[in-house]
Amino acid sequence: MSKAVWIALIIIIVSGLGIGGYFIYKKQIAATEKAANGSSPDKESSNSPKVSSKNNPNGPYYHQIYAATSTDGLTWQKQDKLLFDHASVPGAMVKNNKIYLYFVDASLDEDQLSVVTSADNGQTFSERQKVKVQNTPTYATVDPHPELIDGKIRLYYFSNPMTSDSQKEPEAFKMYSAISDDGVNFENPQIAFESPEIITDPDVFQTDKDWRMFISKGQNLILAVSTDG
Repeated sequence: MSKAVWIALIIIIVSGLGIGGYFIYKKQIAATEKAANGSSPDKESSNSPKVSSKNNPNGPYYHQIYAATSTDGLTWQKQDKLLFDHASVPGAMVKNNKIYLYFVDASLDEDQLSVVTSADNGQTFSERQKVKVQNTPTYATVDPHPELIDGKIRLYYFSNPMTSDSQKEPEAFKMYSAISDDGVNFENPQIAFESPEIITDPDVFQTDKDWRMFISKGQNLILAVSTDG
């Protein structure tokens, strides 16, 4: 892809989603899993519930993904073509002249993190593939943000908090990172940032001196800084 052309994926919200509504949706995912079997989010198991947002008007099932283009990163022009329906929170990057687009995919019976690729600058995309993160259940990987690091894709994502005691609030809300060679199977998930208050939607970029992560906290943004990303 030409460096002169910037591509950003944006969400067009059909039903009028509020920030608080999406937080509630994510907490409901954790509550659903906890009520089902009280298991930990550390591993995928046959007992893990299938979580779907089809019955939640604030969930990804009611979102759509479009694209906008820019030659300078300052002014943008929306494309009218619908890229993906029942999809939310997109994050894209380029590896070997191929776009990798990650998003919360609610088009199936179970919400999942999916990836599609494009070799023609976003004109057409491949079939959706389910993203798999090592020792992490499907429901626990949302809000993806990919970055290309030393030829590999590093995925930053929000992981739904859990607690074994149903009467207690989650101890922390966490952002993780994991690494992949193929863009589909991710390994070595590690906590990148955590907060006792509700946070979502990490966006990460590298400066000349450090790494910076912008995180949504309600209708505000917070900034986290790292020397190693």
